[in-house]
Amino acid sequence: MGRSDHLPALDGIRGLAALLVVLAHLPKIGLASAPAPLSGPLGVMLFFILSGFLMGHLYLAKPFDKASCSHYLAARAARVLPLYYLVVVGCFILSHLIGEDFAFYISDKRILYLMLLSGHDYVFWSIPPEVQFYFVFLLLWGLGQRGRLVAWLPVAAFLVSVLFVLRPVFPGISALGQLQIFLTGVAFAALRRVVVTRISPSAALVVQIGGLIACLLIIGGILPIHSLLKGVGRSKDDVAYASLPLALAVGSVLLAYTVDTRFARALFANRVAQQLGAWSFGIYLLHWPIMYAVHQMLAGFLIPQIAVGMLGLTVTIGAAATAYYLYEMPMQKVLRPRLARLLDRSFAIGNGPVGSTSTL
Repeated sequence: MGRSDHLPALDGIRGLAALLVVLAHLPKIGLASAPAPLSGPLGVMLFFILSGFLMGHLYLAKPFDKASCSHYLAARAARVLPLYYLVVVGCFILSHLIGEDFAFYISDKRILYLMLLSGHDYVFWSIPPEVQFYFVFLLLWGLGQRGRLVAWLPVAAFLVSVLFVLRPVFPGISALGQLQIFLTGVAFAALRRVVVTRISPSAALVVQIGGLIACLLIIGGILPIHSLLKGVGRSKDDVAYASLPLALAVGSVLLAYTVDTRFARALFANRVAQQLGAWSFGIYLLHWPIMYAVHQMLAGFLIPQIAVGMLGLTVTIGAAATAYYLYEMPMQKVLRPRLARLLDRSFAIGNGPVGSTSTL
């Protein structure tokens, strides 16, 4: 991402999203007696809205041509797939070495689904809808560049409404089941282009502080968000993942954090928060097996649970940082240009020569 496009507070919010998911899994790891209400669904919703927002922010204003689309798909694939496949294959190998007691046990049958991005195991379930939405965004991008998005807006609004109502019918690994969440992020990115210079920093600060307080109240179970949103889904998690009102609230808070204030810089744009954001994908994928292993190794010692949890989180962050610098970034540098060239040559749409900027 170019520095002119960089929204530093969103880096820290991405790190917060990863930590919310970690918090939700502590009881399953054996490090907490009760879950933090809705912290996991809220963390995943943040990831999905951030994904839609950043795609809209970075690409909607760019020309929809072969070069741009090739670089877009190459960047997305190089960002997500290398670490995803490394963790899946690593867990599969450990499953055979350790057996069914392994925290992320993957059978011979399940590995095929995961490799084909159609599995719903553990935290891996959220990767298929993310990847599927990359292609949905291409359609939105193309319609927007050709001036047809507004013309088709009634149809789009109707389809999204139908998908929202039928959301429980679709599997969680389908982008259709989460479409309104991703589209909320894209919509707020498009809105930001129109209103960002008109938003008062004081008004943004109110939403920034209010959003943070609401998040803490939801995580602590003080704000009964599930009771307020019941009827939208079939279970507590379903309510959170499917809730369009909650997604709109989260999107509003994200929009507010794109306005530069001292509060936003201090809370989410500081160096530590931005580093956690950079390592967030590794934290998300690795925290469960690593923290479970730390818990099991220290089970025989009289160590306070909170100390075990903090140690496990520290090891997780260290592993995620190592993976980021030694694997994720090198793989991105290697794969992005090669995938972009491959995609540029393979695009059959368009009449211009390879590497041209003719409209797709």
